[in-house]
This record gives sequence, structure tokens and C-alpha cells, in this order.
Amino acid sequence: MHPTTRGVLLMMAHDIIILHETLNSFARLNSELENKAQTIDARAEVAGELLHAAEEREKKYQEKLALLETELGINQNRSTNLEEEFGWLKADFQKKMESMEFALIEERGRGAELLKKLSAMEKKLLVAKLAMKTQV
Repeated sequence: MHPTTRGVLLMMAHDIIILHETLNSFARLNSELENKAQTIDARAEVAGELLHAAEEREKKYQEKLALLETELGINQNRSTNLEEEFGWLKADFQKKMESMEFALIEERGRGAELLKKLSAMEKKLLVAKLAMKTQV
């Protein structure tokens, strides 16, 4: 073999080895990138599942919140109705109390009149008893 051919072949072999190592490096990098891409995909999938779970929880919380707001509205209406009813009952009670106070004042007046009449009758009875004793 001619020395220059041998040198060219050695250079070509050297270039082939460098290309081979470069291709192996690229293959390794490609494999690592694929692994990282799979890891990223897996993480993205987990993140998606977590996001979906969070959205479901939020949906449930929104439903519960809507129910609680509905119940609150109902309870506020009940409270308003009870306050109105209490106002009516209070007004009715006050009217009855005023009426009873007036009736009590009237009864006291009648009682005082009856006491006066009773006292007058007792005096007449006492006078009549004295008159009977003096006649006897």
C-alpha cells in the first residue's frame, strides 16, 4: 500500500471514529432528551390530573356555596317573616295590656265605689242595731 493511501485511510478511520463518537453522543443526548420528554410528559399528565381534581373540588365547593347561599336566602326570609310576626304579636300584646290596664283601672274604681257603699251600709246597719237596742 502506498504511504499516502495509508495516511489517507488513517485519516478517514480517525474521522470515522470521531463521527462514530459524535453519533453515539448525539444518540445518548437524544435518548436523554426522550427520557426527559417522557418525564415532562408524565409530570404534565400528573399536573393535568391534579388540575382536574382541583377543578372538581372547586366545582363541588361552588355547588355547596350555591346551596348555602340558597339556604341563607331562605333563612333570611324566615327571619324577616318571624320579625314581622313578632312585631304583630308585640303590638297585639301591647293593645291587650293597655286594654287590661284600662279594665283594671275601671275595676279599681268600681271596687272603691263598692267599698264606699259597703261602708255606708255598715254604718246604716250599725245605726239600725243601735236603734233596735234602744227600743228594747
